[in-house]
Amino acid sequence: MANKFASGSLPLESKNPMSSTAFINKAKPFFVDTLQGDIDMNNFNITNLKFPGNDNDAVNKKYLLDQINAIQIDKDHVENRITDVKRYFRRNIKNYVDEPKLQQELTSLKRLIQVNKTSQLQKVIPKLDEEITKIRIRTEENPISRPLILISK
Repeated sequence: MANKFASGSLPLESKNPMSSTAFINKAKPFFVDTLQGDIDMNNFNITNLKFPGNDNDAVNKKYLLDQINAIQIDKDHVENRITDVKRYFRRNIKNYVDEPKLQQELTSLKRLIQVNKTSQLQKVIPKLDEEITKIRIRTEENPISRPLILISK
C-alpha cells in the first residue's frame, strides 16, 4: 500500500485543482494505516501508532494521564463498602472473631477470675481467724506445750 503511494499510483497532482482534500482522503488509508514501528518527530518517539501499548509512547502517556486525572475516589463510599464486607462476614461466618468483642470477653473473664479469688479469700480469712484464736487460747492455757496447728477446710 505504501508502495503504491511511493510508486506514484496515487497522483500528486489531481485533475481538479480544488481536490487537495480528495488526495488526502485517498492517501490516508495507504499511509496512516501502514505506519508501524518507531517514528521520530522532533525527538519525540511515537511507537506503534496502530496499537499504542508502549509506556514511552507520547499518545499513550497523554491518554493515561487523562485517565488518572479522571479517577476520583469517594472515601465515604469506600468506608461503606468496608462496613458492608464486615457485616457480611459477621452474618455468614460462624466462627468470625470480632476483635473488640473478644477484648470485652477477655476483660470480663479477668474480672470474674479476680472476683472468684477474692471471694474465696474472703471465705478463708474468717476460718483462719478462728484457728488463730483457738491457738492463742491453747497457748494461754498451756504455755509449755507447743501449739498444734490444724487448719480445716
